[in-house]
Amino acid sequence: MLLFDTKADLAGLASFHRRLGEILELDELRLQTVLPELSGWSPLQQIFHVLLSNELAYRNVRLVLEGSSAWLRRGEGPNLLGFLLLQAGRMPRGIAKAPRIVTPPKRPNLGIVRDTLASNEAARAEIAAGLEAVLSAGRLDGGTGVPHQDLGNLGPAAWIAFAALHGRHHLAIAEELLVAGG
Repeated sequence: MLLFDTKADLAGLASFHRRLGEILELDELRLQTVLPELSGWSPLQQIFHVLLSNELAYRNVRLVLEGSSAWLRRGEGPNLLGFLLLQAGRMPRGIAKAPRIVTPPKRPNLGIVRDTLASNEAARAEIAAGLEAVLSAGRLDGGTGVPHQDLGNLGPAAWIAFAALHGRHHLAIAEELLVAGG
């Protein structure tokens, strides 16, 4: 059984959003520079990817709360990969391929990335404000959730935990690229 600290994950996501805001104030050329020996994506692509992904995670939490989406699966949980990843609280680097829907363009528009960050923070704050409803929604019938393409069916707390660990993963890569790029 997976145990989540959703309140801590939401606080971590707030800190993550603040750090991204600081990074997005850096010189755009630095943000757009790809260092292929470290990653196929620039720091800005790393950031935009995780913001697009987390936008979907926040949407999936709302879908469970609303309870009427065709995407909902009841009584299922994460698959083995999902269980192991969420239990570990970290992601291995360079293993997964981003789904097309969250693959950033070669040169993301900085204004759009900033707007997406603001949208992410608004969604996170809304979820945090209704935390008790979020937590109880996933327990109503043994685990209502929305499937992740690789991790299986994730309930609200699992989607928030995934957003937090995915954010940490890509933030670490973006920061490594920024340091290496000078």
